Amino acid sequence: MHRAAGKIPRSGNHLTLDLEPTVDVVATLARRARQGQWLVAFALEVGADPARAVAKVIAKRCDLVVCNDLPALESSRTAVAVYDPAGACVGSRSGTKRAVARWLIDMIDARLGPAGRR
Repeated sequence: MHRAAGKIPRSGNHLTLDLEPTVDVVATLARRARQGQWLVAFALEVGADPARAVAKVIAKRCDLVVCNDLPALESSRTAVAVYDPAGACVGSRSGTKRAVARWLIDMIDARLGPAGRR
């Protein structure tokens, strides 16, 4: 690795950028979760691929995964689908990000039930 002191002049040579993966925050939290603690992960997937979302909820040992597509990044609207570890879609919603967030909170609260609330 060579660290440039300033701007790299244009020389016609190719530049290579080596990237290192970040720590998987959700998997780390899942390993540290207490008994009865719920984990809901978010998965931004090209095409909102349900198979990849379900694989994540299983691999990361989450209770639910909320999956949405890349266009949500640059929009005030989104569409999500929520999956459980059995691969079942337990709900979906589209609308403004605020409306979808409110729906997600209500849906998760309903799934937790009285026993899961603090």
